Amino acid sequence: MKRNEYPKFHEDAYREAIVNAVIHRDYYGSGEVAVEKFSDIIVVNNPGGLVPSFPREEFGTLSWPRNRLLADLLSKTIYMEKAGTGIKRIREFCRENNNDVEIKPTDTHFFVKMYAPEQPKDGVKDGVKLTETQEKLLELVLENREITGKELAEEIGISRSGIEKNIVKLKEMGILTRIGPDKTGYWRVDGWTKDG
Repeated sequence: MKRNEYPKFHEDAYREAIVNAVIHRDYYGSGEVAVEKFSDIIVVNNPGGLVPSFPREEFGTLSWPRNRLLADLLSKTIYMEKAGTGIKRIREFCRENNNDVEIKPTDTHFFVKMYAPEQPKDGVKDGVKLTETQEKLLELVLENREITGKELAEEIGISRSGIEKNIVKLKEMGILTRIGPDKTGYWRVDGWTKDG
């Protein structure tokens, strides 16, 4: 009775990208934070590359905000998680939603580009092409048909909600079926093999 939503882009990913743009924008310049949304890509672009004193090898793991007052303010709201985790979280959210992501700082700008998942092409069942995450999930199920959602999440490296979304999709395709109850049941894979 409840409709399942599968957005092209992960809402938390582009929220993180926009927050990142706000706290790292160069407000001395004349440019603006730009968010461009097309059918298959979202681009978040802000004036101001990495802070000159920032150690490049620490990119993505170390917090070095250009605007510390804004960063401190946003860290006290629901819009920003722990400082220094934004880039990592963008990548994790995109991986959960099967989005490719490109994060590129230049000397003058900072770009985050998120690409929509590929549209289905000729594939394994009724013309459907599985994502890399879905194929890995099925491989693990074939190895252990009693594997739990928690174990799948740990093995693949995504959240439980990401696992559940992919399980729902595979069930709708008729490839994955749950036999029996959650605690004592097992998985059945139909119409798919590891070698394609």
